Amino acid sequence: MADETAQDATTATEQVSVTETTTEQTETGERTYDAGYVKALRTEAAANRAKAREAEARLKALEDAQLSEGEKKDRRLKELEDEVGTLRQQTRRAEVQAAAAKAGAVDADVVARLVEDDEADVQRAVHALKRDKPYLFNRPGAGSADGGAGGRAIDSPNMNDYIRRAAGRR
Repeated sequence: MADETAQDATTATEQVSVTETTTEQTETGERTYDAGYVKALRTEAAANRAKAREAEARLKALEDAQLSEGEKKDRRLKELEDEVGTLRQQTRRAEVQAAAAKAGAVDADVVARLVEDDEADVQRAVHALKRDKPYLFNRPGAGSADGGAGGRAIDSPNMNDYIRRAAGRR
């Protein structure tokens, strides 16, 4: 214990001397640090993070060792129930997104957020949302970007056909 205290005091003294030699005052009043000093600080911080993770793991192991077999089973059961709940939520969200996409939703994720979790029938909930908020869904027959050319029958004459006929090319 005394060795650790003496070692900590020596380390603190070394850090102070390193700080004094590695800091410089700039013209704007900011301090700059030597790259080696910054690297040492980062290494020390990484080592401290690793020690903290190790301490947390040891604490969990000690807590687990103190628990009875029944308590261990109860804890594991709770973890599994939480996982099942998360999986049910993800499945429900995927069902709602699929129903929204099938109904022509502009953004299926938004529709999934608006459909309540306690709704039993996903299709009915999506159709109710489509009725109440039609701007979230594509309008049927909204047209296309081809300027109407796709709606024309192949045999109907257009301006090019008239010009060709007048020029004698057809």
